[in-house]
Amino acid sequence: MKKLNNTNRKRLTRNSFLKKYSREGFVIIIVVVSLIMASVISGTMIKQSMATEKQSQRELNRVQAAWLTESGIERGLYRLKTNKEYTGETWKISDKEFGMKESGEVLISIVDSQNPEGSQQLKVTATYPVDSIYRAIQTKSIQVNIENQK
Repeated sequence: MKKLNNTNRKRLTRNSFLKKYSREGFVIIIVVVSLIMASVISGTMIKQSMATEKQSQRELNRVQAAWLTESGIERGLYRLKTNKEYTGETWKISDKEFGMKESGEVLISIVDSQNPEGSQQLKVTATYPVDSIYRAIQTKSIQVNIENQK
């Protein structure tokens, strides 16, 4: 068996020291890279989730505006039926009135049609929510024959 002298012992000690800390350094690098990758993936998932939530809110606003438009048509028809002089209105709906999250607005207008038979056009424009950059606006028009409304 070979006897270790002082130089060989120092070399052996230094080599084992480097191997030990090289392995630990490599493990630290792997851990740091893994944490960075997990952070990037988490950030991407959060960003996607927020975009999906925003799109869902826009769709919800669009559907609510469509329902308000239909309600405005019904309201306009009823008002025309009960009052031949009705020319329209701006119907402001508070958030508490129908249990909505935001307030809405429905513009109802009656326009004389170019049709000589005396029909008129009922035009309704609904906005929901009124005070939002993500508001939805829906418009619908129908022809109404006043003589046949009873």
